[in-house]
Amino acid sequence: MRHETRVSAFVGSVNGSCLCGAVTFRAEAEVRVVNGHCGLCRKMNGSAFSSYAVVPHDKLNILGDSDLGAHAVTQRATKHYCRKCGTPLFNLNSKHPGACMLYLGTLKGGDAHSPALNVHCENMLPWVASVSSLKSFPEGTARDA
Repeated sequence: MRHETRVSAFVGSVNGSCLCGAVTFRAEAEVRVVNGHCGLCRKMNGSAFSSYAVVPHDKLNILGDSDLGAHAVTQRATKHYCRKCGTPLFNLNSKHPGACMLYLGTLKGGDAHSPALNVHCENMLPWVASVSSLKSFPEGTARDA
């Protein structure tokens, strides 16, 4: 029996940019937010996992693209970034044809969209599930001088 998973999504537009503003984008589409835990996502993001807003690639409109760079990370995956400030913007992967994975941190108002699911959990770092139980501070902790 095939189990089908429905992923909650929102329909509307998302806007985003790199840190310096040289590259901006807009997508008007159904958007799903996911956390990717595969080793490739971790390496490309330099973090424990990557949070993405997934949109159809043909709905992504790059508005300021003169500084948009691309790097073929593998034979299937290409990372797009701002050549000026280095911000990772989105990934394309032929394993997921037609999909574009926008880095959640690049979205204007990205904090309003919560991930609907975790993917590639077989690669999830063992401590990720316990992060919410760590002591938390509203700002950075004081450093020794």
